[in-house]
Order: sequence, then C-alpha cells, then structure tokens
Amino acid sequence: MQQYQTKHTTQPCGCSFIGVDYDQIIQIIQDGGVPLISVQEEAGRIYLKVEPRTLQSRYTAMSHVWCDGLGNPSANALPECQLAYIDRCLRQMPRDMESGEFSIGPLSIDWNRQCFRLHPEHSPPLFWMDTLCIPVKPEDAHLRTQAINQMASIYAAAVQVLVLDAELQQCSTESSASQILARIVCSAWMGRSWTLQEGVLARECVFQFADTALDPIHAWCLDGLRYFRSKSSSPQQQISFPPSGSAPQQAIYQALYNAFWDALHQDWKSSYRRDPPARSWRTGLGGSQASGKVSTLPTATGVGPARDARGLDAGDHFTMGLDANRRVKQLVDTWNELAHRSTTMPEDLHVIVANLLDFNADAVMGWGNRAEERMLAMMLSFEKLPVSLFWNSKGRRWDGGGRNGWVPVEPSKSALSASPVMDVREDGLRLDLEGGDGVETLLLSGRVDVKMQSVIRITMNGLHELTLLPQDSDRETPTFLANNGGNTLTLDDVVIFERALSDSQVSGVTRGALFRQSTSWQNQAENASGLRLIYICPLEVRQVTENDSTIDNSSYSIYNVRRIPTSHCIIVDYGT
Repeated sequence: MQQYQTKHTTQPCGCSFIGVDYDQIIQIIQDGGVPLISVQEEAGRIYLKVEPRTLQSRYTAMSHVWCDGLGNPSANALPECQLAYIDRCLRQMPRDMESGEFSIGPLSIDWNRQCFRLHPEHSPPLFWMDTLCIPVKPEDAHLRTQAINQMASIYAAAVQVLVLDAELQQCSTESSASQILARIVCSAWMGRSWTLQEGVLARECVFQFADTALDPIHAWCLDGLRYFRSKSSSPQQQISFPPSGSAPQQAIYQALYNAFWDALHQDWKSSYRRDPPARSWRTGLGGSQASGKVSTLPTATGVGPARDARGLDAGDHFTMGLDANRRVKQLVDTWNELAHRSTTMPEDLHVIVANLLDFNADAVMGWGNRAEERMLAMMLSFEKLPVSLFWNSKGRRWDGGGRNGWVPVEPSKSALSASPVMDVREDGLRLDLEGGDGVETLLLSGRVDVKMQSVIRITMNGLHELTLLPQDSDRETPTFLANNGGNTLTLDDVVIFERALSDSQVSGVTRGALFRQSTSWQNQAENASGLRLIYICPLEVRQVTENDSTIDNSSYSIYNVRRIPTSHCIIVDYGT
C-alpha cells in the first residue's frame, strides 16, 4: 500500500492535492452520520465542502477501481485536476429516472424527499467517495471500520452511482451499443468484489465514457432504446443498435445486455423489464407501464419521516426485502459472482458479502473473531439454504470442530445452484430433495475411514470411483463421530450426489458429499422414514469404464449401495 501512486488526469501535472476538512469528516462519522462532499470554487481556486447526509440529501456515490489511481492511502485528498474532472462529470450526468422529481424554472422539486434544490448546473452537486470520506489515519481505524460498514446504505440511498473506470473513460460512445456493452462487461470494474456490491446496490448505475455518461440499464432494453422519451441530456443518436432484420447482430446485443443486467442483479431491485411491452398509444400520454418508468428499489432502512434530521446512522442498513426463496437465489447469485472477482483487501470480503445478502455489516463484523463464525452466523440467519453448499470443495471451510464442517469461510469457485434447498431449523438442516433436479442419496454398505482412505468405489449401474476431498480438520475424528453420535449401533455412511448416477446424460465428474448417520427412524403410523446425518466432507465421483487404466479394484475398498427415496426425511446436524 505504501507504493500506491495517486494519479493526475494528465502526465506530467504539477497541480496540488486538495483535501477535506478531516476533523469534520471524523465528527460526522462519530455522530453516526455519513459525510458528503461538494467541489466549491472561490477566487478561481477550488476547495472541498463537507456536510452530513440528511433525509433531503440528493447525492451521487462514486465507484472506481482502486488500481486506476483514484485512491489515496495517506490522506483524504485528491489532485486538483481530478476533483475538477469529477465535478465536471457530476454536472453532466444524465438525469436520473427516479420518480417524484420535476422542474420549475431553475429549481428541481423532489416530492419523495420533500425538498427542492437548484439544478446541478446552478449548484455544486453532492457526492460520496471512499477516498475522501473514509478516514485514513491509523488512530481512526475504528471509525474507518464504521464508515466501511455503512457502505450498503450509502450506495443504496444514492440517487445514482457514477462508475469511473480508466479504460472506459478513454473510449468514445460513437460506436455500436454492442461494443459499448462489451467494453462494460469486460471492464476492470466488472472484475472486482467491491464494485460488485456498489453496482448491485445502485438504484441507477451510470458509466462515464470519454464523451458522455450512460445508464444502459434504464436507457436501453433488449430491443434497443426504451420507447419512452429518455430524460437523459446525453445524445443517444450516435449509438447504433442492431437493425431489426439482422438476427446475428441482435443475438450478440441481447446476450451482452442480458449479461450486464444479470451482473448487476437488476431483477432484485426494480420493476424495469429488460423486454418491455410493445409501444402503445398510452406511452404518448405518459402512461406508466411495467416497462421501466418507475424504479422500485426499496428505500434503505431509516430513510423516512421516523428518522431524525441526520438521515441514516450507523445502525441502519439496506435491505432488499426478499422472501425466503428469493433470498436463496440472492445467496447463489452473490456466491457465483464473487467467485470470479478479486479484491485488494481480502479482509473486507465479509463486509461485501454481508452488504449483498441484506445483513448489517457492522453487526456481522462484530460476531466473533474468526471468519468462520461470521459466515456461520450469516448462513444460519437464512430460512432456506442451497444443498449445493455441501459440494463446496474449492474453498476453506469451518475448521473449529463440531458439526459445522459444511460452513464456508468465504465464497469459492465451487458454483452453487438454487435447487434443491434445505430448511434451516433449530434441530438441523432439513433437506427437501423431492424435485431437486436429479439429486441422489445412497446408503453405503459400511463406513469410510477418512483418515486412511482418499478414494473408494461403489457398485451401482456399473463401477463408480469416489474421490474424497477433506481438508485437514475433516480427517480428525471428533468425539461425537468416534462414539457414533451417542448411539450404541454402528450405522452406515451416506453419500448425496448433485445428480443421479443412473442418468444417462451424466458424464465426467459429479459433485457430492459424504455424511455419517447419527440416527435413523421409521414411523409406521405416518408411513415416514428419516435419517439424521453429520457432514464429513465433499467428494467427486466419476464412472470407471472398461478402458480405464485403473480398473483393477484390488487397491480400493468397494461398497455396495442402496438408493434412499427422495421422500425420506433427511436432517443434517449443525452446531458444536
């Protein structure tokens, strides 16, 4: 971090750094508030004005990639040339799509916030930027943490988020819409973990190019320009869209638009549709349709008349307000997206995860001293979880003992799927495998010694080889496993695969997990049977063919198996 160089807009440049009033930043954060910045000018020189966010504050949150040179680990300051550029970009932003705002002369009336203001061209626009608003001095580390933990509410409550990506800022928009989308989707900004949360939480995500700023989500749709009259002040006519008769060009554009839409998880937060209804006469009369005229991103908790004049404080956080099933998809999407992104500060990853999963980051970071404890607390706060968490073999998992070996420390490259799911109950994780996309549960004819065996084989529709993928802590035999979970009977182990081995379409490697039985039961009156299991480790399975060089079975333990119906009640223990 000591080698970091804050960049100027041009090289060489001899302009000086301009900083915020640091004491004022500190005081606002200590009071539980959020500092906002504006670039002011006096006698031909610019300076930064700091003010606390209020319920009436309309501001833009800045999003940038740290390595592009807009950070500063030494001071809450930026070069004068960069501040002038940021102010110019903010003044030329496309008008937001948020409903409830209208203009009377030089005034902009915001009905939702019950306030009025001068248009940005007549008054310095407010913005929030981490480089200027998060304390950097070592003695203020606790306030830095507090400010970082507020970022979900900061980005969710912003009217717009402006993305400053160094490569995009060098590109003109005088090209095709497909080229513009391709540049955004492949940009460095799209590859970072911090910027994922900033884009996902944004009401409107605007990208700065060399000649203008664009919000493709709201200005465009799958068919091209949205049919309602754009409120953007930026001309769109220089951007070409695929002609209606060119299927290949339309397919490319739509694939890129869908990738961009899905990366920002737009379905979580808006009634804007990627494929609005056909144009109708009502459009000309201002008819509001679900095509995308009204943003429905939920207001951040605390933005309302019940909160005092300071606006949100440190205890508030943003929430999407999703139901249990949609929260499973939220977890799966977040996990899979973070798997392909990086961060310069891995210790902050749990803040990002918490913000994206509707948790109060400040509370999450206060749970225990270990990453495993924070992830366990978040996982057990869900009503439902994806069963595919058990297949996680590419990342670190809980190593604190007990029955929590399935708990991830952080998202990994083992992709999750939204189905099947398991209910999180006080007595365990209850798996719902019926209709679970071919998930298969098998009872082995014995127990597997994880300490001594790394590969076993089973006979079912031929010969299959199971490679166990334990981490070091999985090879240690906890007391509750050594004594059969408190039972006097020795019960056979169980394996669960993400796909049925009998499926003729299954080829290559299939993921799964090994479990140990702690109890089993059968209720004749209710015609129900069940198993209570303890998670051991993930595994991978492949079919052994006649041409396989390892067809010799003499070196392997071979288990017969019996299929367990999906109607069986299966509960996986968790806890110490």
